[in-house]
Order: sequence, then C-alpha cells, then structure tokens
Amino acid sequence: MNESEDLSAAGGFRGELAGGWSWDVSAVYGKNSYDLRVEDAPNVSIAADFFNNNPGATDAEIIANVGPTSGFSGGLEFEQATFNADIAGEINDLLPDTLYVAVGAEYRDETFRITEGELDSFSCGLSPENRFIPSIVDPNTAATCGFQAFPGFRPETAGTSGRDNYAIYVDLETTFGDIWTLGAAARFEDYGDVGDKLTWKVSSRVEISEDFAVRGAIATGFRAPSLQQIGFTQVATNASAAGLTETLLAAVGTDFPGFFGIDNLGLEESDSYSAGFVWEPMDDLTVTVDAFLIQIDDRIVLGNPLRPADLDAVPDAQQFLLDRGIGQANFFSNAIDTETKGIDVVLNHTAQIAGGSLASTFAFNYNKTTVEKVTAPTGVDPAFLLPDPSEVFIERGQPRVRANANFNYEKDRWGGVLRFNYFGSTETSFFTAAGLGFPPAAIDALGLADEDRLRPGSAVLVDLELRYKLTDWAQFALGANNLLDEKPNKLADNSPLRFIVGDPSGEFGNIKFPLRGLAYGLNGGFYYARFEFNF
Repeated sequence: MNESEDLSAAGGFRGELAGGWSWDVSAVYGKNSYDLRVEDAPNVSIAADFFNNNPGATDAEIIANVGPTSGFSGGLEFEQATFNADIAGEINDLLPDTLYVAVGAEYRDETFRITEGELDSFSCGLSPENRFIPSIVDPNTAATCGFQAFPGFRPETAGTSGRDNYAIYVDLETTFGDIWTLGAAARFEDYGDVGDKLTWKVSSRVEISEDFAVRGAIATGFRAPSLQQIGFTQVATNASAAGLTETLLAAVGTDFPGFFGIDNLGLEESDSYSAGFVWEPMDDLTVTVDAFLIQIDDRIVLGNPLRPADLDAVPDAQQFLLDRGIGQANFFSNAIDTETKGIDVVLNHTAQIAGGSLASTFAFNYNKTTVEKVTAPTGVDPAFLLPDPSEVFIERGQPRVRANANFNYEKDRWGGVLRFNYFGSTETSFFTAAGLGFPPAAIDALGLADEDRLRPGSAVLVDLELRYKLTDWAQFALGANNLLDEKPNKLADNSPLRFIVGDPSGEFGNIKFPLRGLAYGLNGGFYYARFEFNF
C-alpha cells in the first residue's frame, strides 16, 4: 500500500508607501512525500541465487528460499519554498499620461529526495551489489533483481538533489489619450543547474469606439526541467509486445542517457502571439474573441523504451542492458517542437429576472496542437523516439473543443448555479494492439480487439447547486457535480489492456476504462451537502 502526505503554508504582509506606492512580501512553502510498498511480488533473483548455489535443490526448497514477497520499496519527497517581494505605483511626470509600474523579485528553493528501499526490494540475490545472476529458466539471461512490478530504490539511486533560482521583473503600462493602452514587461530568471533566460511581453489595446476595442500581445516564455525529470530513476514492469518487461527509466546524467550524448536537460522555450477584440453591444452584455498561436521549442519528452535489439548502433548501451537483465530503458530529453493554435470566445451577460439577479457566462475554446519537429539523440531513429502512441497523446490526448455555459442566480437569501461543461472527443493509442506492437498472428491467437485508437468520447457534464443563506455568516448548499453520471466510453471486452491485467490463464481483467486521453473523471456523479461558515 502506498502512502502520500501533503503539507503547505503561505503568508505575507502588504502596506502603503509615500506617493501612492504599495509593497507586498510573501512566502509559500509546500512538501509532498510518497512512500511505496510492494505486496505479493517476489524478488526472483533471491530464488535464482539460491538455485545457482544449490543446483540440486528441489522445487520445494527453491520455493522455501524465494525470500520476502512484500516490503518497503522506497520513497519520494519534493519540497519547495518561494519568497516574493513586489513594489507597485504610478509615475506621473515622465510621460504624457500616467505610467503604472510594478517591480519585484522572487527566490525559490527546491529539494527532491529519493529514499532507499529495504535490501530485499532491490537486491540481486542476497547482495546489495548489482550483479549478474543466471535465471532459473534460462541461464544465459539474468534474473531480474528487486521486487517484481516495482523494484526498490537502490543506494546509488537514493539521495537528495536541490537547486535554487532567483528572478527579477518589471511591468510597465501607460495610456496615450483615451484610446490606446500599451504594456511591456520583462523577467530575468536564473536556474543554477540549467541556465538563465530573459523573457518579455508586449501588449496593446486600442479603443475603436466606446463599445468596441481590439487587443493583441506578443510574448516569449520558458520552462525549466523539473528536478523530478532530471533526477528520478526507477525499474518497473511495463507491458510491451513481448509481454511484461522490466523497464529502466534512467536519470539524466547517468550512464545510459550518456551513451546517447544526453548529459543534462535544457530549457523549453516558447513564443506566443494573440489578437482579438472586446465588444459591448449593450450595457449588460460583453463579448470577447481572441485567437492565439503558441510555438514551443525543445519540449521535454520521455522517449520510447529502447531494447537491446534496437541498440546495434550504440553497443555500449546495448551491453549495459544485457549485463543487468533489463529488457528496455528510456530517458527524458529535449526532443520535440510543437505548435498550438486556437480561438477563445467568451460572452458575459447580466439580467434582472423575477426580482433576482442572473449572471450568465458562455465560453468556447478550440485548440489544435501538432508536433512540428522531432530531434532524436544520437543513435536513435526520430520515428522510434516518438512513436505513434506518444504523438497521438500530444496531439489528441486533450479535447480540441471545450465549451461551458454557467448560470448563477441570486435572490434575497436564495441562490443557485447551473453549469453545462462540454468536453470534445480525444484519442489515444496507448494499450491498443497497434500501440503495443502486437503482430496480427498474436491478435488472432489471443482474441484481442484489433484497435489502433481508443476514443473515450465527448460528453456534456451538468453541475447543479442550490444554496440558502442562513445568516450573514452561515450558508447551506445542496448540489451535484456531473448530475447525470456521465462516464467515458468503456473498453471492449477483449481489449489488450484488459488482457494485460488479466490472469495467466488468459482470463481478461476487469479494468473498464482507458488509462490515457480522459478529459474528465471516471467516478461519475458526485452529490453533496455543504455548510459554510465565514468569520
């Protein structure tokens, strides 16, 4: 049984300075820990080690020396502390109109820890050393070390990594007459482990008339790789065309990624553009329409697992896997460029109905993401690095169309909310026969669904809440999220995913829904009663 704990705290102070300026300082702390335990999963290398030291052992003796089948496999912990200081105010004698100014600084400290598992969770035989132990089934192959499904974190894997970064920024905005607003901002940020970056944004709004304005913005941005992407490593049992396979996720900076020239991760960088308009055709109705384009270079992705048979061009990597009895391995790299374009439409309307106030919001979003370029590490085919399941997940794993209509009514002490949420269709190739690479003969022999894509389906989720204000400080509410109990499309009875989680006799498992490409939850309707108290 795994156990997760979260802790967070935030606080700050703000005040006024002379001349209409203000200041704000704040601090935010958060920590998440996750301990992993394995149940009913042997470390087969212990039995293999006993057999090799006792070649005449009977089956009963081997079973008696199989070792523990449960235990602590280790833990993960992430800790972050952020400190901000900001000053904002106005300068009235520099430009024809008031110049609004905000400047600030930020400091962040991050720590990522991997805790070592119990010896039996990662050992090779009874030894903590990573060594070759011939398999009982085939002495030419290595017995897998550590608990099946999730071997524990080894001593050389365990440890603490950390970094700190700082940033400074300035944000300026002014108007020219009554029709033109111009804004500009810049931010410099330095990460101790992956470098620094200066980003900027320029925005503009022009009032064409009292009820119509056009606006636009151009900006650059970046994202630094997380400590988890840089430092996390594990060996786990994954599904593949060859069956259940021990898979190494190798941390950047270790031997396996190094064979491909990957020693560190770099920054993801973006350019974004937007243009649109704001229209008020009447006093109680506002319409906004914005088109956008976002281009991201050097996005970090987890590559397709590489098997020894795929590594003839990188013999050191090939031998690395064979020596350790690992079926396949992968790692993170800055490998792809993507482009996302779309449009946002929002309508806000207010009205007085039956002595109460009704606020209505209608929102629509269309977006399309495409992979524009794949840059594979040395010795890896780009088409293999980002196979069809991964590319489909990036491009179709999220709805291209989202829409919602929200109605909030208030009258005296009564209130209510009615919300319609539309989620467009998604697609995924993960855990399909094509995505797993099952050959046609295996599909026929096992009676599997011959699908290249899973489509969880589109849906409209309805939320409803009725509330009553008991006093100025107490309120009672009844409501439902997903009132009509909508759920994604179920898997086929003979889905490859159900086969994978089934039992060795070939009986299909009882998993019901796809694991990827889900735009909303699996649990269906949620119904509640709530008391609120304000002090």
